[in-house]
Amino acid sequence: MHIVVVGNRFPWPLRDGGAQATYGMLKSLTAAGVNVTYFSFNTVKHHVEREVLTREFDFISYRAIPKKTTATVFGALINLLTKKSYHVARYYDKAGSLALQQLLEDLENPVVWVEGLYSAPLIEPLLPWLKERNLDVLYRAHNVEYQIWERVAIASANPIKKWYLQIQSSRLKKYEERAWTWFDFLLPITEDDERVMQTVLEATVNLSAGNLNVTSSVAEVRAPKFQLYQPGFWDIERRIEAVKKKIEAGVEQEGEENNAQKDGADLVATAVIGKKISPVADNIV
Repeated sequence: MHIVVVGNRFPWPLRDGGAQATYGMLKSLTAAGVNVTYFSFNTVKHHVEREVLTREFDFISYRAIPKKTTATVFGALINLLTKKSYHVARYYDKAGSLALQQLLEDLENPVVWVEGLYSAPLIEPLLPWLKERNLDVLYRAHNVEYQIWERVAIASANPIKKWYLQIQSSRLKKYEERAWTWFDFLLPITEDDERVMQTVLEATVNLSAGNLNVTSSVAEVRAPKFQLYQPGFWDIERRIEAVKKKIEAGVEQEGEENNAQKDGADLVATAVIGKKISPVADNIV
């Protein structure tokens, strides 16, 4: 079983929640016995030196694509002449997408794991090819990104900045809601995010009886499955062992149907992929 995790930066150093969650997820998937390749930009702003990559990511395979994604005043102004989200537009990279396709072609039936919204531009040009290959594609949402920028716009005291951020948050919302329809599985981290995504998708497709019936002008959408996914843990093996002992002892799991999801979030999340990873899921409890 091979998962190709697509990222927009290397999660190092571990100074913010996004880096910690991504790094923990990579650690946890490998602890589950899954072969993982991390395919990501190595950006100018968050550049990680080769020696550091070799030392800190020696537990996975990885591909680092050099990329300048830093926002600039000139770039922000020029973007107003387009209809694209400037938040997203900085992450398109034709050569990067082609390199990702080549990597996937060399693997046997891999699963594609898109880590966060700003990683989606890498797989967007490959969507028809991914469907043709019948590859499962899942998306882990760290946040509902447009909501963050809506709040920033509201809080801004500068009228010009407020105006600009309102434009960008509106564009980002259109992109993000459309992007949710590209994936077979959605892994939101919070229940609030799950509700937002579910509401949008129900307005786009009819998910009844597991059948996909397009009810909007969207040319092609998928009916994704949901699995609440909480951030990763470095001590995943200890946590899973603790869950096993509780179950063996007949201890009730705090009234939760799936408390193992909390104690072994990363491994349980892999189970949403279905039969491909079911042996890993079976080993959790």
